[in-house]
Amino acid sequence: MIDVSLEKIAAWAGSNCPAGSEHIRIQDICKDSRAAHPGSLFVPLPGTRFDGHDFLAAAAANGASAALCARDDVSVDIPLLHVQDVLQAYQAIAAGYRGLFSPFVVGITGSVGKTTTALMTAAVLGSRYRLLKTEEDSNGQIGLPFALFRLLPEHEAAVLEMGMSQPGELTRLTCMARPDVAVINAIGTAHIEFFGTRENICKAKLEILSGLRPGGKVILNGDEPLLWEKRGKLDFETFFYGLHNPEADLSAEILREENGTTVFDVRYHGEVCRATLPAVGEHHVSNSLAAIFAGICAGIPFSEAVAALKRYVPARGRQNIRQIHGVTVIDDAYNASPEAVCASLSVLGSLPAARRFAVLGGMLELGDYTQEGHVRCGRYAAGVADYLFTYQGDAYLEGAYAAGMDEAHAVAYATHEALVQRLLKEVRPGDAVLFKGSHGMHMDEALAQFQKEL
Repeated sequence: MIDVSLEKIAAWAGSNCPAGSEHIRIQDICKDSRAAHPGSLFVPLPGTRFDGHDFLAAAAANGASAALCARDDVSVDIPLLHVQDVLQAYQAIAAGYRGLFSPFVVGITGSVGKTTTALMTAAVLGSRYRLLKTEEDSNGQIGLPFALFRLLPEHEAAVLEMGMSQPGELTRLTCMARPDVAVINAIGTAHIEFFGTRENICKAKLEILSGLRPGGKVILNGDEPLLWEKRGKLDFETFFYGLHNPEADLSAEILREENGTTVFDVRYHGEVCRATLPAVGEHHVSNSLAAIFAGICAGIPFSEAVAALKRYVPARGRQNIRQIHGVTVIDDAYNASPEAVCASLSVLGSLPAARRFAVLGGMLELGDYTQEGHVRCGRYAAGVADYLFTYQGDAYLEGAYAAGMDEAHAVAYATHEALVQRLLKEVRPGDAVLFKGSHGMHMDEALAQFQKEL
């Protein structure tokens, strides 16, 4: 963050700057009082267990130069910018700070694969431009503003992931980020508990257009019918990519998967380029097409954008494939939805292995779709895996049994420990194991225990 006067920050926040403090220079925005220091603006965000206002004194003691405040019962010896709502003021400050710069911004949203698509897009844009990209868990109402505060004058481009779980959230994010290109890579069932239907999820994802800059471009997955039906109906120039839609502007043909990579041909306006992606699975190829298109919109030649895919490195917990004592382990434990689980299972099924183990934690925020979603994934698992071990996802088993999986090979466990011990008993060198589940299932902890004892 470059330093900004407290007076300017107060104006962005819609607050009055205390007399005599206009000259104070803010060099950092912090929400943890322990990280406060001279030059910091402390943001006392409300939480589920604590109210940040209770830590204003600690922030001041640690040297914070100023703070936001939405309460009248607080007295500290640093300037306070009084606001009605701390989160809204914090986001308004982020939007104001974003306005100081003019990088080429790509905003990415979707029900599944957002982070992967963002990392692939960063690989493409980063091959030519000095780039800012969102860090892990920086795609929400609190995280995205902190990503924006990392903008510096030298950044020529930015890739910003935008997540949402409620209507209206994406509008706030995109209006802060003001992207030049908006990407929607998937409409799935993640968070369907809060939307009711996939059509409502699609409507919420399209909120990303509300912050798109004039003359901006839209990139949509043409294999998704709910997005394809928007062709010719949006107020921005729109491009489609797809693996199965012959009318898509950008398409691909998968040639082979080998040694953890996928080789495929990409077609664009009659030109064909060979791509090598360090990941496997059709869904990854689809996401890479969005990244290529974003690169083209950013002025990168088609062939150069395709070649840049080799720079992609997966994020922690998102389909990292590695060998541990002869066992192939797929670490995809970060989060899960029915679409994401089936995509990961397809990767498990594609790996050369003596036997395949699907270790699945339950999927959250599916609402009325919870039972159906788990049963669907259980059926899919039965078709690709030899064993299915679940944690807090018993409905997976209903689908697996219905698809003919041996009950001795499909078992639910109440604890990570019991699951891991069974897995350790069964797994041998030459086998492949997938770990997947919603973030709240903490399947990364089960994986860590398995790796430690393997």
